[in-house]
Amino acid sequence: MYGNSHPHFSTLDMIKFLSSASLSLKEDGILLIQDMNMLLDIINRRYKHVLPEKITENKILISLHVGYDEIRGIFRRIYINLISGNKAIVDLKFWILLKF
Repeated sequence: MYGNSHPHFSTLDMIKFLSSASLSLKEDGILLIQDMNMLLDIINRRYKHVLPEKITENKILISLHVGYDEIRGIFRRIYINLISGNKAIVDLKFWILLKF
């Protein structure tokens, strides 16, 4: 297989692929996967900025990057309404959205 295989498989399919590969390898066999967390690179470059999410007469909603869990592939953002002061921290799975 040539190229980056990750964008071509769903998370479940990738698990099946790795399980299948383990059955195909000899006991001391090696499976090499070239990988780079491109999404994390994009996030680190632009997504960490303050983002205006919704601006109306009664609401100014912004979001800020809080963190990223590489194991779960989850981004954490805090959403703040600057007028009411309401805020919420939300876990987001952008890698799922990027498949479509």
